[in-house]
This record gives sequence, structure tokens and C-alpha cells, in this order.
Amino acid sequence: MRPADPANPRCVRSLGNYPNVAADVLGAELTDVTCSGATARDFTRSAHAGTPPQYDALSADTDLVSFTIGANDAELFRLPNTCVNLLPEPLGTSCEATITGPGTDRYAAARHGALYTDTAGISAGHDACAPPADRHIQSALSLRDGFPLHPTAAGSRAFGAAVAATLTDD
Repeated sequence: MRPADPANPRCVRSLGNYPNVAADVLGAELTDVTCSGATARDFTRSAHAGTPPQYDALSADTDLVSFTIGANDAELFRLPNTCVNLLPEPLGTSCEATITGPGTDRYAAARHGALYTDTAGISAGHDACAPPADRHIQSALSLRDGFPLHPTAAGSRAFGAAVAATLTDD
């Protein structure tokens, strides 16, 4: 999604991504180490050659860290080939039932003293199968507004606003 961040071309980071949107809404200074293709493991190792581990961006002055579990962590690109339901429910098991659990992410965040922003509700009707103008997530086959299975500009605005609201709600 444009505009691209020239600071690290290997990470294909956007200056319009949700962390930038949230920082703008909050009036906060942002050090963005978002990196396309990174997984949670890349907090402590390089996501791409020449890219420092994301933990290296933290300092004693760091006030907030946003963390996204995305398609790379969930192995979303592998799932379509392994999560095929040939039988209708109740005989088969849906992919959703296989890979998610209700409230699992929110529970894990609370258990670790973290705040959690659930983007499912604001994404309803705006998924990758929605008409292109309505999408918050890019479809797997389109490069119209960013990279496949990544937030669109509209999605980044919605997710950034939701993160800012989570941080300002008491």
C-alpha cells in the first residue's frame, strides 16, 4: 500500500499502515519496524538479510509496542492446501473451527497483561471476498491496493483507529 516507507525497502513497509494511523490519531511519535513477511520469531532475529531484529528498536524510552499476529504466523498461505473440508458440517470440520478458538487471542492478551484490539467486527463485510472498494483485507490474487492478504488503505485506517480507541478507552 502506498506510500512506501523508504527506510527499509526489504520490509516493504507502508507509511499508511495501521501503526502510522494509530500514532497519528494519538499524536504519538512512532518507530515503525513493521516488516512484510516477518513472524513473531523475527522479534529476536532478522526477517530479511540486513534487517535488524525488531527487538532492537526497543529502548528505555519505549512506551508502547503494537504486535500483530498475521498470516505468516498463522501459516495462512499453507492452510488452503491443508484445510479442505470435503464434507458439510456436522460431518466435516470447518477451517475456522480448526485454526481458531472463540476468545483465544483476547484471553491470551489478558493473561499477559496486554490490551487486545479485535479487528473481526470492523472487518465484517470488508473481508478479501468483498467488492474491492469495500475491502479491509486485500484478496489473495489482487495487487490493487497493496499486497495480497494484507490490509488495504481503508483497512489500515479502520484498524489504526481501532487500536487508538483501545488505547484511549478506560
